[in-house]
Amino acid sequence: MHLFALGVILLTAFALLSRRVVAFWGRVRQGVTILWDRRRYIRQVWLVQFAGWLCRCTAFWLLLEAFGIGGSVRNVLLVLGTNAVASVVPFTPGGAGVQQAFLVKVFAGTASGATVAAFSVGQQIAIAVFSLALGFAAIVVIFRFRSFKEVIAAGRESRAAEAEAAPS
Repeated sequence: MHLFALGVILLTAFALLSRRVVAFWGRVRQGVTILWDRRRYIRQVWLVQFAGWLCRCTAFWLLLEAFGIGGSVRNVLLVLGTNAVASVVPFTPGGAGVQQAFLVKVFAGTASGATVAAFSVGQQIAIAVFSLALGFAAIVVIFRFRSFKEVIAAGRESRAAEAEAAPS
């Protein structure tokens, strides 16, 4: 019995000290290193996140105004909260449907259900189109691809180079 317990302890110690575990914790330490340099954290993480949230809140404010629901801090926070709750409920991709139902209920006294549903669908479409356009712009800027033909050609070249480099 003691020999079995010793074997289990040795195997557990080996597993904990294996290279993969050590490498994993090294990457975790690398990921949280920025937390110890406050100036760098504020400049490279906090300010970027803050700017992102300001853009998101501004977009929701302007969309609320555009649909006649009324832009206010309260309404923007309600939309942000509703989006968060709807994305947590995994019934549909992106919380579509759930989000509309939540927003119609939340803004029941503020605007008609049809207006709120139109706002919700409109904001989801606007965000999706913007994200898609930004993604394609990133592909063009980062990888210098101008067409799908270039992407396919680059993929074929890469596969051919890998096939040649592979040992026979």
